[in-house]
Amino acid sequence: MIKVYKITSRLNGKVYVGQTHLLIEKRFLQHAKSDTPLGKAMRDCGLENFAIEIIEECETLEQAQRQEKFWIKALDCKMPNGYNRSNGGEYGRIKNERLHLILRQKIQEKFATMLYMSPIPGERDLCKEYNVSRPTIRKALKEMEQGGLLSRIQGRGTFYIGNKVAINYTDDLTNEPVLTQILKSHGKITRSHILKQTIELPETKIAANLHIPEDDFVFHLQRLRYIDDELYSLANDYIPLNLCPILPEIDFSDNTSLLKTLEENGVVPYREDKIIEFVRSTAITAAHLKLKKGAPITVTRITIYDKAGNIILYATTKSDAYKSRFFVSSRVEK
Repeated sequence: MIKVYKITSRLNGKVYVGQTHLLIEKRFLQHAKSDTPLGKAMRDCGLENFAIEIIEECETLEQAQRQEKFWIKALDCKMPNGYNRSNGGEYGRIKNERLHLILRQKIQEKFATMLYMSPIPGERDLCKEYNVSRPTIRKALKEMEQGGLLSRIQGRGTFYIGNKVAINYTDDLTNEPVLTQILKSHGKITRSHILKQTIELPETKIAANLHIPEDDFVFHLQRLRYIDDELYSLANDYIPLNLCPILPEIDFSDNTSLLKTLEENGVVPYREDKIIEFVRSTAITAAHLKLKKGAPITVTRITIYDKAGNIILYATTKSDAYKSRFFVSSRVEK
């Protein structure tokens, strides 16, 4: 759905109307940083003096463009009476956001809750469902395939593989929503218990893994993960605080995805490296996992990068070695 929204000044009643496929809270913050009359007013008067709300939701881009024009005229919010500089009809302020990228996100959102290897409808059906042309559909599907989200099998069709579990059930960092989905399909329930959610200066080893100075603040999230109320793993996530300053305000105790939260705030994961090793537990780790000191544990060390190659997260997941299950899939080269 594409949302048509308005931002209203509580001080003078002036209005701005726009449209977006993003969360309106994220769009609100984008406006606050923008070099526009609205952005300047928000910074000068304070964000607390502006309110954002959804006016209506539209199924298609064409409908959203039409309704944006309607509301700008109906609310008389073109400058100088409001903050809009035009009559509307363009898709948001992010002008390099092309239609096939919006379509790709819609398809990903739809299939993210489905089982691994769910079939993708044919191009003709997708054209009807999303009210776009076949070239747009093909471009979106091609990019998804190149990004490792789709698999084409000759004679069988196209399947969504973006929610595969790449390593094991203890890997609840990068595949957290999928982990929950798979375990639910087996009648199991996952939950988290927050041990630590703080801003801190990183230890030397953590700073080195994040490639940041030791005097840079990091957001540290430490959780115990449970499956059917049985303790399963101890996870530590470290993120440079300057990448996403709102992280300390988020409640992660309800299985909120850390990576989705980052993505919703403009920090987009692109690639990850993993190292898996078996070690003997320290006294502290053993106490957390209710094991004997020195008991074997599995440690998964994860480094996540953005598209530019910058490290955005370093994490460790520790679990009882006897509860770890691994699945590896690879292509046979002929």
